[in-house]
Amino acid sequence: MPALGGDGRVWINVDCCGLFTATMTYALMVLGLLGALHLLDIGTSVGLFLFLLLFGTVSLAGLSHMRCMLTDPGSVPSLPREIELEHIPKGELRLRNGEYVSVCRRCHTYKPERAHHCSVVNNCVGENNQKFFILFTAYIFLSALVLLLIIIHHFRSCPSPRECIFDSDRALRPLVVFGLIMESLLFGLFTLIMTCDQLYNIANETSTIDRIKGSKLGRAAESTVDKLRVVFGSHPHWTWLLPLEGAELRFRKRQLEHVV
Repeated sequence: MPALGGDGRVWINVDCCGLFTATMTYALMVLGLLGALHLLDIGTSVGLFLFLLLFGTVSLAGLSHMRCMLTDPGSVPSLPREIELEHIPKGELRLRNGEYVSVCRRCHTYKPERAHHCSVVNNCVGENNQKFFILFTAYIFLSALVLLLIIIHHFRSCPSPRECIFDSDRALRPLVVFGLIMESLLFGLFTLIMTCDQLYNIANETSTIDRIKGSKLGRAAESTVDKLRVVFGSHPHWTWLLPLEGAELRFRKRQLEHVV
């Protein structure tokens, strides 16, 4: 994965499709805020509260997305040349200490736990940035819920449903209303599924692709809280809700150099 800058300290995947998708993601966030501002009367306490609540969740989602996109997901070494992938059953490699690691046949490299590529964040999602990815999907889901509350509040504050959609003073009102409804429902449902899927993968130390393949790594049993600490950090739990550093890497390069 390429990194910009001579010293390689700025991590970003230079991919046209991924950059376009990430830009569209930010554009949809901004459009959601503008649409809510179009419907709400921020001169009232309820309208101001709902807009600030939406602004907060969207801001946290945007910051989480940026951290996920600009964070090294966990660079791993390539496989030794003498290892033939066709001789590795189920894409797993046994280390000298008895543990197993997944192997990506396409990249010819070690595959960290639950690692996968996501075009929405224009980056691979690994142990270093999985927390940011989960926070991004969770805050987008919360933003969708707030948008639905704003739409409900808008319809309740109108004398009639027709006046809520069609306004002679605002010709774009129908597009705004239907656009926000579709955005909140589609992205809310999608991010809810993604968030639950990621938390399930952490609890079971697997990924969606591994579940389909029936692969399972042979690791020592840990509690769900311990597995969450690996991704979100061992510091106070309230910091798990913020896009701060928190991953505790267990993917050791030194161990990977000693394979059977």
